[in-house]
Amino acid sequence: MRKAKENHPSTGTVRRVIHAFCLPLALAWCISVPAQAQDLPGTSPEAVQETINKCLLELASPEVDARRRAILVLGKYADPRARQAVARTLSDDDAGLRLSALVAINERFTADMAPRVLDMVADPDVHVRRMASSLLPQLLMQVRMMADPRGFTGGMPALSAAQLKVVVGALSDTDATVRKNALVAFPGLRMSLPPDLLIPLLRDPDVEVRLQALNAALSAFEAADLAEHAG
Repeated sequence: MRKAKENHPSTGTVRRVIHAFCLPLALAWCISVPAQAQDLPGTSPEAVQETINKCLLELASPEVDARRRAILVLGKYADPRARQAVARTLSDDDAGLRLSALVAINERFTADMAPRVLDMVADPDVHVRRMASSLLPQLLMQVRMMADPRGFTGGMPALSAAQLKVVVGALSDTDATVRKNALVAFPGLRMSLPPDLLIPLLRDPDVEVRLQALNAALSAFEAADLAEHAG
């Protein structure tokens, strides 16, 4: 007895169903996420000020955990007092507080914070250096925008000699994650890695660092080849 032929929907039909039903749902979800992300503890102006005042008082607490929680909450607000408190904490003696301040800044990053955060790439604490170096691409972009608000000129970011030393120094950091983060961000400087820095990185004990260094070397060779042919 012949088996009845099963009718399967065609690929085109499946795609149309997905576009008709799934796409609107996805768009609705994407639109709703920013609105939810803007919900902060204390939505009225009075409640916001009350929350900020409470957190500022907690920053004077002898308990480090209380101060860390306060900084993380303050990072959610654009209020100048909250921003100033977070910026001051970048210089705190406690490494955990400095790290919390970086997390808070990353949640509501503004260009004026870029120079301060850039300095943290050379922090004594490795966890702080890892966090700060992971923000390097964003930091270099912000520094470039501050130097040329009308748009990127394509040139090197306006870093001071001390700031450039911090970024270059991260390439030889004792921590592999910091070295890798610095390599990932280095193209943002609009300059090629000099051989005395590149060759040690190609021999780095960490495989991810070696891969990033190899990618930087290939990019440099391609740029040189294009320049030669253009000439």
